[in-house]
Amino acid sequence: KADTLEPYGMARMQSRGSQQEVIRELRISPETRRLYALTAIGHQAIVVSLLLYAVILVIPPLADVGGGTLVEVIGEGFTALGSEVQCQFSPTQSTMATLVNSSTLRCMTPPANSTSSDCAGESLEVALLPGLQTKNYVGLRRIATPAVMSVNPDRGFYASPLWVQVTGYGFLQAATLSCQFLSHGRPPLTVTGADNVRFVSSTQVACRQPAVPTGFPVPSYLEVSIDGQVYSQSQVAYDIVGTPVVLQLDPEVVEANAALRTVLPPVMVYTV
Repeated sequence: KADTLEPYGMARMQSRGSQQEVIRELRISPETRRLYALTAIGHQAIVVSLLLYAVILVIPPLADVGGGTLVEVIGEGFTALGSEVQCQFSPTQSTMATLVNSSTLRCMTPPANSTSSDCAGESLEVALLPGLQTKNYVGLRRIATPAVMSVNPDRGFYASPLWVQVTGYGFLQAATLSCQFLSHGRPPLTVTGADNVRFVSSTQVACRQPAVPTGFPVPSYLEVSIDGQVYSQSQVAYDIVGTPVVLQLDPEVVEANAALRTVLPPVMVYTV
């Protein structure tokens, strides 16, 4: 690694009895991003091929099993060797990657059959050419889609921020934990970050409805996402209401009778 000088990977040298494998020559192929090492055990020559690109980090480190999460793969030595740069999520699952620069790739997660068995997740590897994939074992955790069961309160005034308690299941504490206020005919309103979304437990989160210019058309809903991209599809109603407006008055005329007769003060009349 450039900052710590720690190796990304290790290639073990072989031995045969008392004879150890010895490196005789090293050569780099910039076109294929590979390092070739000519080694020997006794009188036997061996050519070892090593990749000159590596995966360091995956952002976000978790993704919904439903697929469709855009992840950033941070690494070193990335380049476009062909038209098939890929992110490898499992031996049988891969998606095309977009090369941003030599240290960043972007790719979309495919659907997964199950959630990850542990918090480390499954390794996400990169192949710049078919068959030449990394083995850095940087994990991507696949998580279940959350579900919303109820919200309290179930409505808020458009001009006043309000904390809403959301009850459901499948909630996890994550930096990407987000809430979304949805209504037909207008863009979704998304809130994220510690100032707007608070993890309480696996069955409860708190979402802060921000102030907005106008109320939302009904029906409107509140949904939750763990990875900040794939949201629940529970369609539990939450209304962002506007200023009350009188649409009709029935009856149009109202008669009111006073309980007491109005008493006027004494009136003085002068004549000239």
